[in-house]
Amino acid sequence: MYSKILLAIDGSPAAQSAAMHGVALAQTCGASVLALHVAPQQVPSYFADAAPPTAVSREVWEAGLRALARRHFAPVRSAVRQRGVALATEVAFDNRPAEAICRVAAQRSCDLIVMGSPAADDDAKGDPEWVVVAVLARSPTPVLVHCDPAPAPRAA
Repeated sequence: MYSKILLAIDGSPAAQSAAMHGVALAQTCGASVLALHVAPQQVPSYFADAAPPTAVSREVWEAGLRALARRHFAPVRSAVRQRGVALATEVAFDNRPAEAICRVAAQRSCDLIVMGSPAADDDAKGDPEWVVVAVLARSPTPVLVHCDPAPAPRAA
């Protein structure tokens, strides 16, 4: 059915939960897993002449984000080890995460993308819901969007 599954990992609880389901699916199908973290590119300031230059080089910027990605990949590494699933990891530097996810899926011949959908009351930074919608709209690769059950309403 599936031979290589891309797991979109952004460090959010929704992405981690989706990744665990993706690993279980990979085990069932005998597929390998590609865990992908899309990190922002370092953008030079348009006002470089009006502000002091940044002290962070591109290499330092990317090294820091790769270290962050390794932390995000850790639960996936543990899950694939327990289930005997082959894992590759990749960090893509792109300010357009949806396009990066679609591009990497195509370049790496993935036949399924697994993503988490944030809960309606999730206070995640950015707009992860937009990324999910953009991948669904653009990807020629099938996309599985994993949604955790909504939390029970709180008593007043």
